[in-house]
Amino acid sequence: MAGDADGRVPVAVINERIGLGVEIETRQCPCSFQWQNFQAGHYVMAVEPATHHVKGNLFARDRDEMIWLDAGEERCYDTRVRVLDGAADIAAAQDRIAAIAIQPDSDYPPPTGKFASLYGAGDRDR
Repeated sequence: MAGDADGRVPVAVINERIGLGVEIETRQCPCSFQWQNFQAGHYVMAVEPATHHVKGNLFARDRDEMIWLDAGEERCYDTRVRVLDGAADIAAAQDRIAAIAIQPDSDYPPPTGKFASLYGAGDRDR
């Protein structure tokens, strides 16, 4: 995942067989989790924008990447959700995302175990 020139980070979940997908674009969330629930009677798959890596709060704290708010402080996040309806919408979303960052060749690439630093000095205020 990577941001475009304006800092927007798009991700998409696409079902090409039925020609439907959803694209989620955020500005301040450098990470996203993809999760699923396939228990009997349920079928849920989602993308969740996040301010830190999937390894969780302790990992973020250890790397000094946890975002803390003091009393009275707030943070606002810009999120856009777009329905991808049909092959043309899906292709356009794939092209937008591929133009920002090289995509894996495989649908299921092996994890690298590498977690890039999320915030440089002074970047937390963005």
